[in-house]
This record gives sequence, structure tokens and C-alpha cells, in this order.
Amino acid sequence: MTDLTTTLPAGLQLREAILALIQRHGRWRVMRSALFARPRPRADGPGVLSDHLRRDIGLPEHGPVAPSLRHLVP
Repeated sequence: MTDLTTTLPAGLQLREAILALIQRHGRWRVMRSALFARPRPRADGPGVLSDHLRRDIGLPEHGPVAPSLRHLVP
């Protein structure tokens, strides 16, 4: 679910935001959207990235570095 405390303008309460949505879009559309909204899992930050993505953006890797296979190339 979206954290409304960070997306609402200062001083606007949740009740007023919902009432504004109802006034703008109608009661049934707001109710339908609320009922069918699917919560999405939040990303936990850089810890969920794979090592190659972490390396691409300049973060340290978590796992061991794969051994080099350069000795096999003539």
C-alpha cells in the first residue's frame, strides 16, 4: 500500500484526500479502485540486487567473486 504520509501535501489529512478523490472521480470509481488495488511488495533497497547489478552501479558485492577463467584462454 502507498505510504500517504509522504505523498500528501502538508496539512492534508487522509480523510480530506479521499473526499477530494470521491468528489473528482465519483464514489463508485474510488470504491472500486480501493477494492481491486493490489498491494505490491516493497523493495528493501540495494540488498535485493544481484551482485552484477550492484557492481554496475558501483556498490560492493555481497557474494564471493567468481574465479577467473582467463588461464583457459590461449
